[in-house]
Amino acid sequence: MAEISTRAAQSTEVIESNTLIKRYGLVVGTYILATMFTDAFNLADSVGYAGSVVNSRLLEFGHLLWRPLGWVLLKVFGPVTTLFVGPDPLANANLILIALNWVAGLSSVVLMFKLVMIVSKRRWVANIVAIGLTFSQGFLNYAQSGTAYVPGLALLLLGLYIMVKGAERPERAWRTALFAGLALAGAAGMWLQYVWSIPAALAAPLFLYGFNKQQFRLVFQGCVAFGLIMILTFAAAGAAGGIYTISGFKDWVVSTSGYLTGLNGMPRVIFGLARSMINMGNDGPLFKAYLVHDPFNPVSIFDLLSVSLWKLALFYLFLGAILFNLLRSSQGRRIFGLFALNAIPVVAFALFWDGSAVERYLLIYPLIFMALAYSLSSTRSVRLLNYAALAFVAVAAVSNIAAMAKPVQQQRQQDVL
Repeated sequence: MAEISTRAAQSTEVIESNTLIKRYGLVVGTYILATMFTDAFNLADSVGYAGSVVNSRLLEFGHLLWRPLGWVLLKVFGPVTTLFVGPDPLANANLILIALNWVAGLSSVVLMFKLVMIVSKRRWVANIVAIGLTFSQGFLNYAQSGTAYVPGLALLLLGLYIMVKGAERPERAWRTALFAGLALAGAAGMWLQYVWSIPAALAAPLFLYGFNKQQFRLVFQGCVAFGLIMILTFAAAGAAGGIYTISGFKDWVVSTSGYLTGLNGMPRVIFGLARSMINMGNDGPLFKAYLVHDPFNPVSIFDLLSVSLWKLALFYLFLGAILFNLLRSSQGRRIFGLFALNAIPVVAFALFWDGSAVERYLLIYPLIFMALAYSLSSTRSVRLLNYAALAFVAVAAVSNIAAMAKPVQQQRQQDVL
């Protein structure tokens, strides 16, 4: 009897394993291959973060949890990473932060798949959307860096998934709210700018399941949980840094964050949003010269058309196509409203502070790809517009792989040397 039970248990494990491979194998395999054959072209502040971890400069207001997490992981896994990069502390810290990003990127792809399955109920749509996320420029680049952007995205997706999935179990509302609040507070702790996406994540049950008493209660509880966790987290960090006054808190914010920097204006937002999804080559200097009307390097709109402006047009055709399809059904209009709740504060902030930064638009990736999923799965969608959206996903994937392929990056480094 015991032998039969053992065999039954082993059979169940094999079935579950096969089910997981069947469900997630394509998106996980694609992510692994994509990161094997490409490399980040922009590491941003990765080395700076690694240096802060090594030197124990941990309490930075804008990335409150990122450096402490790196410091803890360095203490735990430092003996392992030295086997790969030697005893240099900076190299070890950098490797740990990059590895953490890679895991966060994999988690993001799986969570995106699970979210889309809830929205569309179609596996082929979930696969396409998750693969589209994998090959989007901002995601594929920063998933291979040592920055806090993709770990923050993973936690944002986790919080959104918990809220959406938990809305199906009203008897567990407080548990759902607590875990979602923890995940979303973690996202904001990784990179404070994720706060612009959190209202949409918390309000998702209302838009997806209806504006009823049950969903209002869940959203309210989620807001309370998130708010309390954020207050406790930042208060504890301030106390750890010896900050007990309002003036001291203001000085901490100003001295450790760089939010009030960067170029602003709608043109930079227009280009920055598109560049977050698709690589436009080395045409950034041309765009910048055009936007600032550089008298020493005059660039016309026709000059831009001759380079990568067609990619810009293709991106906005993609965005317009999926949003138009959302407006053709009642459920689609709800998702459109949720997308607007996410996009408006993100874009409004970008209008005033560094709107050309690619990483800024990771904040609206969850809703862009959820909108794509619904557009592809809805029977009310215009088929031709769906073809246009899929064409953009394919072109973006090819363009981004070509730009970030390891041989290309190696040649780029040799050119710089």
